[in-house]
Amino acid sequence: MEDVIDDLTRGNVTEVKVVLATVVLALAVFGCLVLAALALKVLAVRVGGSSSPLLPWIGIALFGLFAATWLTSAGDFLGAG
Repeated sequence: MEDVIDDLTRGNVTEVKVVLATVVLALAVFGCLVLAALALKVLAVRVGGSSSPLLPWIGIALFGLFAATWLTSAGDFLGAG
């Protein structure tokens, strides 16, 4: 089993673990921020109605967070093409 892991990581087991841990941390942070922005958007609609001036800004923030989450998880596939 150790040979398989060594072959997959090309001998860079520690570096691969660090990169994977960083990606997992980034995805967790972006996920929490997306949930917070969604909650803020719901709160803005309930308090200010559908004409709240905050809605476009919260929507832009949500789009940015979704894009950051997507790029974090699919970045290697996008760059490898």
